[in-house]
Amino acid sequence: VHIMPSMNPDGYERSFEGDCNGITGRFNANNYDLNRNFPDLFECNRDPIQPETQAVIDWLDKNTFVLSANLHGGTVVANYPYDSNPKSSHNANLFSSYSATLDDDIFKHMARNYSFSHRTMRSSPCDEDTFNDGITNGAQWYAVSGGMQDFNYWRYGCMEITLEVSCCKYPAIGELKTLWEDNKRALLSYLKLANTGVKGQISYANGMPAENITVRIDSREPYFKTNKYGEFYRLLLPGTYKLSLLFECDLIYETEIQIKEAASSAVRLDIILSFNLYNKSLTYNLDRYALFCSRSLKPAECSSGKTSSSIADMSTMIDPNNRSSKLNFNRLVVIVLISMSALIKRIIF
Repeated sequence: VHIMPSMNPDGYERSFEGDCNGITGRFNANNYDLNRNFPDLFECNRDPIQPETQAVIDWLDKNTFVLSANLHGGTVVANYPYDSNPKSSHNANLFSSYSATLDDDIFKHMARNYSFSHRTMRSSPCDEDTFNDGITNGAQWYAVSGGMQDFNYWRYGCMEITLEVSCCKYPAIGELKTLWEDNKRALLSYLKLANTGVKGQISYANGMPAENITVRIDSREPYFKTNKYGEFYRLLLPGTYKLSLLFECDLIYETEIQIKEAASSAVRLDIILSFNLYNKSLTYNLDRYALFCSRSLKPAECSSGKTSSSIADMSTMIDPNNRSSKLNFNRLVVIVLISMSALIKRIIF
């Protein structure tokens, strides 16, 4: 279990207990909102990547995170991707419009899993905030460019949602025990989602792991990649799917899989590819990053020609009034990565 108690320790030190608006402490020591500082799928992000942001990106590069949740304060709701919208910062009509991923079904299931297991989230307990079933699409609530939730999904294939867990940004110490009890059952239920869908290991006939192979499920872009051990993991709802393997976007193998109702664990699918395919793989420049093949949607390009994911010369949309980071699965081990403002600083679990 991996836990990140705070992504913004400098901001947290400037904050003060009982501040429910949370403006003080939102920004890091360089005055950047870290949840607007990541590369964005739809827009070039030109503000400089901050040390805290780069540390998270380096962490993602070193681990295969599959399921994640980042915890915030300010209301009580489970928020799912996309947070960002095409051209949302330039078009007021898109600022609060639904921005669905092709995994919208599983993301809504993940959000409801948490909301319905939480003691109060389903009923929207905060004043002036009402969410159906206690969940919301991020961009439909309000669009955020440069958020970590979207980046982890489209860049690394990590299924992440944002959990707003307290009506007050920096709740009083006396409230922390209640907040823990509110969220404990939901966190445990959410963890179990890591072992749903399909998982397996892909190797070549010579025994070498098939690293950085594209795993396509139907047309669900972005397509995720195998890790350095040839392992893959894909959260899916019950149903029948076509699973394909690709060298980048070139098809090399496909089969049909079925996820049964009430399955107690993920379907296991191990595949051995021919030695000829191993030799063919050497002619490709395969990397570990999630991939878009058939859709027109591609990671945003900056005017310099670098994509938004190049981790250089980024721009963010900073709004101090908006919400400001994770549960994951590494190989066959569940990983939890949580970044929040106040809830867990004094609670160890």
